[in-house]
Amino acid sequence: MVASFRECYVRISKIILGNVAFTALSFFLNTAAQAADNAFLQAVQNPLLVQTLYADQHRILSKVAPDGAISVNADWENHTGDSYYIEQQRYGGDLIQAGIANNNDGQVQEGMKILNWGFAQEAPDGSFPGTGDPFHSTSFFLEASARATLLLKMSDPVKYADFIAAASPKIATTAHWMMLPDVKSTGQKHSQPYTHRRWIMAAAMAEAGALLHDNLLLAEAEGYARAGAALQQSDGVDPEKGGYDVSYQVVGLMMASRYYFADTNDERALAVPVIANGLNWFKTKMQPDGEVDIAGSTRVGIESGRSGKPKTLDKPAILQSLVYGAIITHDASYENYARRFAEQIGWLR
Repeated sequence: MVASFRECYVRISKIILGNVAFTALSFFLNTAAQAADNAFLQAVQNPLLVQTLYADQHRILSKVAPDGAISVNADWENHTGDSYYIEQQRYGGDLIQAGIANNNDGQVQEGMKILNWGFAQEAPDGSFPGTGDPFHSTSFFLEASARATLLLKMSDPVKYADFIAAASPKIATTAHWMMLPDVKSTGQKHSQPYTHRRWIMAAAMAEAGALLHDNLLLAEAEGYARAGAALQQSDGVDPEKGGYDVSYQVVGLMMASRYYFADTNDERALAVPVIANGLNWFKTKMQPDGEVDIAGSTRVGIESGRSGKPKTLDKPAILQSLVYGAIITHDASYENYARRFAEQIGWLR
């Protein structure tokens, strides 16, 4: 049997350092990784997110069928829709995140059911046959399932051991499928006009890499992060379809933050100025009362989503990107903007 990269690394390190020194180094690295784990878990448990985003489950997801299928996926399952989109099941990951923060096991279990509907569509090679927009849709689901499973492992690995054990190999298979040259090249071609898609992949691969202790996935994450960082303009705009989009700006920054929290390597530092510059630009689009000006955006209010309805501001992404940005950059003004926005939309009184 061919040894894995990690196994080879361990063997070589033991030869060079000796068992005692290697044990000491491993303790240090594991301690550093645990500190990063705690930072991610603490970030999603932020009190402002608990008071606003997690306070009402309908702010996270809606239209869930009894078996866990969401929105157009339920229609497809009932033969009233043309196709399914695996990305729709990503809201199960968001609900697990909320359940962890709320200490609500019922929400965690429902989130698992939603993700399991998605896993049930997975082929042995890690792809999702029949899904619309295969690469991009899969990237969303990979990110959500890897994040949720990683957070469960951080919060209570014993209680959720069965789900973690069942989900982890599925996440691994999909992550490595997305690294296949033909799959990756096709996906990158379709994603070319969208900066935020680089950060979805960076977050997905970093979270999967952290969950699975897979250095190949972490290296892949860092490649996507470098690509996303290189696209940011000097004014802080992350371009979408040749211009700026207020909503997709914060989606990308939320994903950049998740990448930062999940990647325990020094490379993650490249995300910090991207997050700061991107949020500083976003702040220019907020009115004193917290309202967000979408005028001039290339996508929100113009394009339609999977359900056929016009795309609107991604409120959860606005709150999370600002809260995470405050934590990562140590700039409290971002959380103040999040609070102002939450008050403006009626999520905080």
